[in-house]
Amino acid sequence: MRYLNEFTSKDAAPVLRGTAEAGGVVTIYDGTTVLGSVTVGSDGAWSFTTPTLLAGTHPLSVTVTDVADNVSPSINVSLTVINKV
Repeated sequence: MRYLNEFTSKDAAPVLRGTAEAGGVVTIYDGTTVLGSVTVGSDGAWSFTTPTLLAGTHPLSVTVTDVADNVSPSINVSLTVINKV
């Protein structure tokens, strides 16, 4: 799997996308706060629109819980939301 470990966005509610095992549950965190979770589709794809984030840096992480209840190691990224100009 390829992913970015740092990115900047003018969108305060970006859409995160990825792939994982079908039927798994992807959980997205901002630090230790759970932003939400989404079930992976039968095609292995998932997407999640974050709630509106304040301007600044957000340490996001994602885990996947498969259908057997195994939790993956987290994937960590740094998202910096900048004010729209």
